[in-house]
Amino acid sequence: RFVEYPRQYFYDTESFRILGGLRGNITETLRFEVAANHNKSDQDYRNPGVVDPDLFYEATGLLDNTAGPINLFSRAVPADVVASSGMFGEAWSKFTSELTTFDATVNGELFEMPAGTLKFAFGVEHRIDKLSGTVDPLSMPDPDGFPYWLGATTLQPFSAKRDVTAFFGELQIPVIDRLTASLAGRYEKYSDTDDPFVPKVGLRYEVLEDELVLRGSWGESFHAPSLYSMFGPTDAGFSSPISMIPYGDTVSQAWGQSNFRGGSNPNLEPTESESWTAGIVYTPKFASGLSLSVTYWNITEDKLVSSVPTATIAQDVETNGAASPYVDMLRFGAWDGARATAPGQVFAAVTDDVFITSPSINIATQELDGVDFELSYSADFDFGGIDFTSSWTWFNEYMVQVLPTDDPVKTDGYATDLNGTIPEWRVYNTLTFRTGKMSFTLGQTFIPRMPYEFSPSEDDRMETYVAWDAAVAYSFGDEVPYLNGLRLRLGVNNFTNEMPPLAPNLYSEANADVATYNPIGRMFFIDATYNW
Repeated sequence: RFVEYPRQYFYDTESFRILGGLRGNITETLRFEVAANHNKSDQDYRNPGVVDPDLFYEATGLLDNTAGPINLFSRAVPADVVASSGMFGEAWSKFTSELTTFDATVNGELFEMPAGTLKFAFGVEHRIDKLSGTVDPLSMPDPDGFPYWLGATTLQPFSAKRDVTAFFGELQIPVIDRLTASLAGRYEKYSDTDDPFVPKVGLRYEVLEDELVLRGSWGESFHAPSLYSMFGPTDAGFSSPISMIPYGDTVSQAWGQSNFRGGSNPNLEPTESESWTAGIVYTPKFASGLSLSVTYWNITEDKLVSSVPTATIAQDVETNGAASPYVDMLRFGAWDGARATAPGQVFAAVTDDVFITSPSINIATQELDGVDFELSYSADFDFGGIDFTSSWTWFNEYMVQVLPTDDPVKTDGYATDLNGTIPEWRVYNTLTFRTGKMSFTLGQTFIPRMPYEFSPSEDDRMETYVAWDAAVAYSFGDEVPYLNGLRLRLGVNNFTNEMPPLAPNLYSEANADVATYNPIGRMFFIDATYNW
């Protein structure tokens, strides 16, 4: 690495989307809808500051032990000497993702039953998913899995396509007065992985008509592995620093970084889950416009895509030798080199001679449950009206188990390297004031203070995060020719410019969790909707 010529990472993404469809009535009780949707996204990636090894060795004289113009042990190498070496280049790649869907649904009423009308919905869908990537030749891996660029990351060209046909349906059955059951199912046929079928059952009971409702559901679901996870490139480079307990010892010692490769796996299966919910909705008649809902949910997910950590592989092979379940993932001398034959061989080996392969596999599980709470109130007055909504989410438990041999890890209420930031609770509030054809909206995001992994002390925590949004909208009517049906909205997200709370020991690249918190800061926007 050269301070004056750092490696940099630039991403330029362009997206395009078009959607069209038709909906209408077949009869008075039957309705239909058909639609087609096409999405395309292109991402150009540039990585300037990578080093050409031939020019590097020529400029430093390292290969033939000569005194090149660049002395790596000097504190002051002339900038013009470094620049004239021509050793710095730029890696690049271009990725394209396309998704095309066609779907059709029919829904309506079938016939009358003693407790009400039997309703149904049925649909079909076809999806075509494409993913491809092209890269510069010098970033492609050599036979040992490394790029030409010195110390850089490998990039590999790839191309994958998936076809999916789905059938789904639902029945809404009036069981007895005020008690309704729903039965639903979905089947999908994939061109490249398993073909899952998932059911869902729901119950809804009106304790007090139009005032108090009890509801619950049970269902299964799935998530097919992405094309990138199955057919994308593999990664090759160096592992994170590894510490292990040498065989026969009891104290962990720093060992170093081995060669590592991982990434896609064409044998991945869909992730499966089971969930159930129970809740109430209360809309009291004595307080018009007020609504309260509380929903408890419980979700269990299996066969989540993960990988065995390199430190786990190295330690287990060091301890158990040929008896380790990971012995095939660690080789000596090359990616397909010799396996360990006895305990104690890993720590004694030179780190550069150890090659660990750990692709993505279906291995992890997680269980989570919690409560969603929503309070809403809407009222109309002579001058206009107000709308208020407060939505809360509270985690009772969020347990993650990466390996079957591991104990589940509690991640709710913490920020961890394993599962990111999982606030024990969070809330989003919105208040809208309506008058005439104008509306003013104020929004608030609140995430409480919480501890984070690798913090310098127990008292050091990620600070409370409060961000505010605001928008004003105007809907045109007949007063302006040709603008009837136009709605303009101007707004600013995070107008207080609240930055994510810092946790540099955990999030070393951005110093904060930019997935949970808004990293953009104050952002102005305008949008227009025109209906005719």
